Amino acid sequence: MAGNAIGLGLMLLLALPGRGETPNGRVQRQVKPVPVAAPTKAVLRRDPFKLPPKPTPDGKTGQAPKVNPRPPGRRGLAIGDLKLNGVVREESSRSMIALVTTGTARVTYFLRENDVVYDGAVTRITPDSIELKQNYLDPDGEVRSRQVIKRLIAQGGTGGEGQ
Repeated sequence: MAGNAIGLGLMLLLALPGRGETPNGRVQRQVKPVPVAAPTKAVLRRDPFKLPPKPTPDGKTGQAPKVNPRPPGRRGLAIGDLKLNGVVREESSRSMIALVTTGTARVTYFLRENDVVYDGAVTRITPDSIELKQNYLDPDGEVRSRQVIKRLIAQGGTGGEGQ
């Protein structure tokens, strides 16, 4: 009789649902929510060794932004394309005028102090150089400016050497 009681007890234990089990025999898993931490400053900063993503208009991916064409004339001159060919002093106003050419079209332009070009302005003209303030977009997306000096290159020649 003791054997029957033990057998009956084992059958009852097996018949009862165990921990995490439902009466139909499936195991229930308890899902605990994982706490989400706020992003730290290190996560928000850009990796300096990766190129920033290309800007896209209206949040669309894969399309380059539409760039306005350069205006004609002096306002369309890019500082990087300029070459200083000469400096002239205007007699009536005693001001300096810089003669510059573009790298692509080989057209000569006359620039004076405070003239605005495509990506900057002329700040100063000396007898042998022109100083420009160039505006550029840094990797963080901010507009910054820097000073660019274009110097007059002397034309090569004999120059009295060897005589």
